Amino acid sequence: MFDVRHIDGSLCEQLLAEHGDNPLLACLDRVDAKTLLRHSFIAEEHDGELCHIEPKLGDFTRKVLRDYYGRKLPADFVLPTLLVEGSYHYFLTSDTLSKPLEAVFEAPVVHYYAPYSEHIQTLYPGIAVSPYAKGIFFHPDLFKQTARKYPKMYEYVIEERERILGALFNYLTMGAMASTSYRIGRLLFSLLPSNFKESETITITQHAMAEMLECSRASVSSSIAYLYDKKIIQTGHGRVTVDTARLKEYLHKG
Repeated sequence: MFDVRHIDGSLCEQLLAEHGDNPLLACLDRVDAKTLLRHSFIAEEHDGELCHIEPKLGDFTRKVLRDYYGRKLPADFVLPTLLVEGSYHYFLTSDTLSKPLEAVFEAPVVHYYAPYSEHIQTLYPGIAVSPYAKGIFFHPDLFKQTARKYPKMYEYVIEERERILGALFNYLTMGAMASTSYRIGRLLFSLLPSNFKESETITITQHAMAEMLECSRASVSSSIAYLYDKKIIQTGHGRVTVDTARLKEYLHKG
């Protein structure tokens, strides 16, 4: 269940205590950080499932941003958000792919939703949050005012936008031509819990991997052997134990 509620005083203090070192919030002094949070809303996923959130954004803007709803929205209307726990899952489509690719971004992530923009929905046809993800919806006007006051915050937001767009492009191009071992690595990473440890065990068979990636069992087997030789994974009896640091390094190198 995707639950949205207003950030009151006690929750504001809790968020600052837990996430005050977040790159975006750390740019602000305590008073302005509190002001921004007290005019914001927190969204949490409670059911432990991957939650597709775009359909819920229309209802959200109707309920909590009434000053924007009911009049014509500006062309550049966006809803700035900060994911503080969990991960975003972007599902990308292409004429050259048999099914959408999934790009995963771990918190912290700054993102802009444009719930009424057909252009944005075309670029990002599917966005979901990981199980037990937690994010903050900022009021657009106050967020803009705060960013103007703090150049470092503005620079961070721009850098985040460029990072996400660049990474999405890489996911799309790599998904079309990536090796099976890389695709398996990305699949395993997407199956890790949001608060993964140095070593995590995933229950999955090679047959399941082959079906999910739509490739041959022989290709999966040789790729598993490759990742094993690189000491990225250990395998046995339908389970894969992942060295998360090495997997992240492998995926980062492409």
